[in-house]
Amino acid sequence: MAAGTDLIAACGLCAMAITAAVAAEPPAHRAMPLAESLSPYTGPVVRGVDTTTLHGTVLCGYQGWFMAKGDGYEPGFVHWGGVDRAPPRCTVDFWPDTTELEPDERFPTNYRHADGTRAEVFSSTVRQTVLRHFRWMQEYGIDGVYVQRFGSCIGNQRDWNYQRTCAVLNLCREGANRSGRAYAVMYDMDFGRRGVDVVMADWTRLIREMQLTRTPAYLRHRGAPVVGLWGYGFGHRAFEAAAAEDLFRFLKDPANGACTILLGVPNDWASWEDDRMRLLTRYATVISPWNVGRYGDPEGARRHAARYWPGDLTFCREHDLEYYAVAFPGFSWANLQKGNSPLNQTPRLGGRFFWSQIEEIRRHGMDNVYVAMFDEVDEGTAIFKCTNHPPVGRFCTYEGLPSDTYLRLAGLAGRFLRGEQVTFPEIAPDPAGTTYTPLPQLVYYREPSPFSEATTRRWQEWFAGNTLLLHEEPYSAWIRDLYNTDAFDIRLMTWRDIVVSPPSAGLMLLAPGNEGFNARSSDVAEIVRTLQRHLQRGGILVIMAGGAYPLFYPGHGSEAARFGFRLEMTNSPRGSRIVFAEALPKGLPAWTMDQGGTSRLMRRELYPEALAYQSLGRVELPDGAIHGDAMALVQPGGPLGKGQILYLASDLLRHPEREGLLDAVLAFLHSRLRQ
Repeated sequence: MAAGTDLIAACGLCAMAITAAVAAEPPAHRAMPLAESLSPYTGPVVRGVDTTTLHGTVLCGYQGWFMAKGDGYEPGFVHWGGVDRAPPRCTVDFWPDTTELEPDERFPTNYRHADGTRAEVFSSTVRQTVLRHFRWMQEYGIDGVYVQRFGSCIGNQRDWNYQRTCAVLNLCREGANRSGRAYAVMYDMDFGRRGVDVVMADWTRLIREMQLTRTPAYLRHRGAPVVGLWGYGFGHRAFEAAAAEDLFRFLKDPANGACTILLGVPNDWASWEDDRMRLLTRYATVISPWNVGRYGDPEGARRHAARYWPGDLTFCREHDLEYYAVAFPGFSWANLQKGNSPLNQTPRLGGRFFWSQIEEIRRHGMDNVYVAMFDEVDEGTAIFKCTNHPPVGRFCTYEGLPSDTYLRLAGLAGRFLRGEQVTFPEIAPDPAGTTYTPLPQLVYYREPSPFSEATTRRWQEWFAGNTLLLHEEPYSAWIRDLYNTDAFDIRLMTWRDIVVSPPSAGLMLLAPGNEGFNARSSDVAEIVRTLQRHLQRGGILVIMAGGAYPLFYPGHGSEAARFGFRLEMTNSPRGSRIVFAEALPKGLPAWTMDQGGTSRLMRRELYPEALAYQSLGRVELPDGAIHGDAMALVQPGGPLGKGQILYLASDLLRHPEREGLLDAVLAFLHSRLRQ
């Protein structure tokens, strides 16, 4: 490893090593009994926003799923990850700003700030904290929230998760009524029979016992209470037409509120020609396609709107439906994905990314927006107060902007959509808030190597003198394995560094943890030219995939083909097996996959002009048919000269003998380098 990497590891991980001590005792709280959380509301009511319509509103999704050790419930830290472990690990990419919270609202973790102080989080089950969130909405002009209820959390009404979910809803109801905000329930669900039955059982209790919709703060539209049903029509969600129709009829029954149904749908919803569309046009009132992650910059947002919104809006007008656009401030879920996704995947650009979506919404004639989300730090879409000084680890910040920046922007968005003359606020970042540097992925997730000393020594001997220049993270698990052995001189670089000073010859490694180049789209062409030159010099390019379709997303397949890398878009069913070639020096036995394979495969037919093609890991279907290659070596030839590409598919990461597999691959690679 490079000296700079060692220094980062020493500074960062020493600070985290302090966390071996058990976290300080958190404040004492009690769990809200279910009978209490489901009781009717009798508290004060402040009349504020108009809760009779969606028009002219800015409403946010409110997850309310964060729990902490000491908040009175059983599980301890929930949706924070292992923040109380040693060393700590988490599932959030932004750290909440807890400076305004009272001492009994803050829960210590085993993360430490650079100055050694312990980092703290909040719990969504603490009354003071939830009421504070609604006061923030009131202060910044946000109209309210959709309180999320997940089918997975309400299926068993006797467990702690249901108790917690109902307590959070109770607190949100109180917060909305006290602060003059609106709130409504949104179910995140599937539409199979069980998913529907779970929601109907839950809504029955909310209507009968909690009398949820009788409070003035509950959101109504077209004269009826709004209920959101998110997940309708998504390919990965169960759907049974009869079950879905039972739910819609149930919600339309006056005994159950005669509700206005809001459906959260995928972007291709208007193209449906089956039961999904029949039920949608018959029962739904509001259609809200999910945009999060569908684009990553202002230009992408504009293209997305131009592609979908004109047709969607026309369809809605023709069918008496209302269109409800989603806007989000950015996206990042690196820690949730254990490092297998880029940190700060969709940069916020100081708020300009969010504001570009608001401008598109108004330009298309809409006067309201669903903001995703108020408190979602897991996927980095939160707009509430987050800190520019997170603990030592891997976190995003608000880039030196005040912690209330996105609350202010959301409030301004409402005024803008209601027709006021509002412009994007230009705020200079505070230099003191731009000093945080996240630890590199490989350093943060470093752990003792699982491989034997004999194997590691052998690798060190084989590759002595070979420096591997590694591009931007995230990296595949292959690289974490190699990095943790200390058998390689791995230099953590940027693509810009590699383009300017590429390796002179020998070995070059591509190891994306996802399906892209880990680079901006505008940089891909220059990266491809660098890879072409490496092959033209006779070098070996090793692609160790972490995603199913490496280097192809978004839309870069033609670019990858320019340096001779082609894959077949195919899956391998369960029971397929990988037969390793005798050319691998360690004699690996065939491996039968106990679950389906998703990796894209190499095939000889994709390289009709290749100088050579060698199958090293042949995929055979359960019927014995040859499906392609999960491992292969190709010399594309032509303008790429005698360079070689070695491909390892991500499915091989599930091989039960990773050490033996890597040893065989590296032995083969060593032999090629010596030729």
